[in-house]
Parts: sequence; C-alpha cells; structure tokens
Amino acid sequence: MTSIKYIVCSIMTAMFIVLTVRAQDPEARRLQEESDALRRRAYVLMSEKKYDEAIALFRGVVRLWNETGRYSSRNYYDLAQALTAANRIEEPLDAYRHGVIYEPAKGELWINASQTSYAMDYAILLAKCERADEAKAVYYYGLRRFNEQTHPGGKDYEAIGGHQEPFPFLVVFDQDPSMTVWQYTPERLTAAALLIKLAGLGPQATPHAMKQVRDTAPDWINPAMYMVWQGVVDRKEADRFAEAASLARTPEEREWVSAYRDVFESDDWQVQLERWTEVANKMAAIGAARRKASVVPEQARQNLKNIHHKTAVTRDP
Repeated sequence: MTSIKYIVCSIMTAMFIVLTVRAQDPEARRLQEESDALRRRAYVLMSEKKYDEAIALFRGVVRLWNETGRYSSRNYYDLAQALTAANRIEEPLDAYRHGVIYEPAKGELWINASQTSYAMDYAILLAKCERADEAKAVYYYGLRRFNEQTHPGGKDYEAIGGHQEPFPFLVVFDQDPSMTVWQYTPERLTAAALLIKLAGLGPQATPHAMKQVRDTAPDWINPAMYMVWQGVVDRKEADRFAEAASLARTPEEREWVSAYRDVFESDDWQVQLERWTEVANKMAAIGAARRKASVVPEQARQNLKNIHHKTAVTRDP
C-alpha cells in the first residue's frame, strides 16, 4: 500500500501543479520550482522510510509558501501524510487542520487541492484518534463535495458520474429517513470514507485498494459494485456482479440492482460496458440528488460554526 499511496500522491501533485502554476510572474515560478524540488526529494525519502528527513523537507515547503504569503492545502496534506507514516499520531492532526480553512461568510470548510482525498484521510485519522464529532464533521464535508458532477447536464457528467458512483452512496452516521444510517464506529467511518476517497481517484483506485474496503465492510454492496469492472481483463464481470447483487438488503437496493440486469445479456464486452455506464450514470444521479436533499450533511454544515476551530483554521474576512 505504501508504494501505491506515493504513486497516487505524485500523480495528485502533478495535477496540483497544472492547476495552480498558471501565474507567469517570476516569483510564482521560483516558488513552484523550489517547492517542487523539495517535494521530489521528500517523496524519495518517504519511499525509503526516512520519515524524519522527509518531514523536515515538507515543513520547508510550508515555510517557503508562508513566507511569500501564498497558501496551499497540498503542502499541509503532504506534511500530514509524512507525520502519519512516522506514526506520530496526534501531530498530523495539526497539519491537517492548517490545510483546511473555515470560511465564516459561507459557513463552510474549504480545501484548495484534492478535496475528497484530503478530507477523507483527515476524517479517518480523527476517527482513529477517537474524535468522533470532528471525524463526522469532516466526513460530512467530503460527502457534500463527493461526485458533485453527477447532476444531469453537469460538466463531464457522462465521463465522471457513474465511474465514481455505480451505486448510490448514502451512508450517514446520524438519523435521516432518506439515507443509509450506520451506527458510528471508527471502523465503519473508515470504510465509508475510504470508499469516497478511492472513488475520487478514479482509474488510480487499484483493485487492491478497493478490496481493502470490501474486507473492512464485507456485507456492504457499494464496494462490491465498484469492483465489477475492476480488473476487466479476466472477463469475470458477470460473476462479480452476481456476488454484488447478493448483498442488496432493502427493496430499494434490489430495485437498483435490477436496473443492471440486462447489462450481461450481450456477449460483447464493449456493449456490456456501455450498458453498465448508462445505468451507473443514473445511479450516480440518484445518489447526488439524495445527498443534496439529506438533512444530515446540511445540518452538519450549520453546526460547523460551533466546532470549526477544532477542524480548520479560519480565513480572515
């Protein structure tokens, strides 16, 4: 998992560079070049498990950006990941907290890089540290941001929606009649948060990583549905779908499963995939609509004004 994590981290950093280094002024280029050099060295040290040396370099990146008055959640995320790998337990929480900004005017948290990955890793660590209220608050932030493109007519709807959500993601940890309510435990939150994180990674979410979610929650249909089209070279999609379908527990889940029934009527793999994608996009739209209407994530947002100082720094007016 360590090597996978840092391959993904490097890819995410590359995306971050593309999105943020649009400024052409010499100061911005200098800052990016210096911080990139530090990051690259730090990633190598992480792969060698030289965590203390890597942490020092990531702190250097943070200082470099702070000295120029610029801000990036990415810098704190890298530092938090290194501190976590070094098993320092509580220290990463401070790094995560400084990588999340609370905006009083909007009453919402804000992360300017890899939002769902950052938020879910943060929520998982909070749960591990037995900070249930904060863990749920950050989890619900990620839930509000999850698969935002899944409304009809949204940008890249066909390409992104169903790929990230082939079965409606509805897990909450507080009472809500329209959602799937789980009793909170750190393990259950970890399973739900990890699935959101992996879904956000798209093709970079390896079958091995998704299997980790399945092993954590073996009776949960969502990760099983994600795995139907992973590892497609073995041509066992129909078998994986049958296994996933057996995990449907409610009449509604069985109805959603039935929408996929004609996918495998054709022997043509490409036709199967096209049919699957069409249905998955509809499932993603259902999930997005249900989350938007859910009272729990919105109530959690309103409650941020009371606990935001525990999870995020505050942006100056």
